[in-house]
Amino acid sequence: MAADEHSGSLTPQDIDEINRLSAYGLPMSVVLDILHGKLDEKFEVEQWRLSREAEAWSKSKANRQLVLEPLWDLDPSHYYLALDGASPDEFQSDSLFPMDADIDDVLPKLTFVATRAKDPWSAKYKDRTAGIAYRWFKGLSLTPPLIAPSEHEIIICGGMHRFHLARHYGAKRMPFLVRCSEQEELCKLLPTACAHAAAEHE
Repeated sequence: MAADEHSGSLTPQDIDEINRLSAYGLPMSVVLDILHGKLDEKFEVEQWRLSREAEAWSKSKANRQLVLEPLWDLDPSHYYLALDGASPDEFQSDSLFPMDADIDDVLPKLTFVATRAKDPWSAKYKDRTAGIAYRWFKGLSLTPPLIAPSEHEIIICGGMHRFHLARHYGAKRMPFLVRCSEQEELCKLLPTACAHAAAEHE
């Protein structure tokens, strides 16, 4: 979508830049965040390219039947990716802590809305599943899910598709991001939880 030349305080240079970025197929919200310096252009263009490739890759039944190894990105500068639509400047990565836990420990304690009755490749979830699976197929790591305690249960604040696809692929244990202020409460809910090895040596 081309930029509206009558938009607010945009300069002619801004209009040209918006049109250039839009040509990649990026959503306008992402284009504007790049323009305002909130997001990195190279990273976002690469993510969009991968998403387009994932769509084509997932059309193959053989690819959908692969069993892939979940790979996790524990770079604090990427923690904002745990939440849809968040940008680095509005996300306090230093308030989060990576913690490992057994999936079988987490699963029965999830709130109802965080549970799944359908396969990750079902029509309802397949688009999001494709993006995650393709990145793991390419050997790329993803930010772990962000979880939080809620009245003696656990909610997945971000990364629900990642959690359920990792389980689908047979993962037994995985990292989660937790708020430092909620770590103690989560450890009481999850007896198998412990600090991720990388965090233990920080």
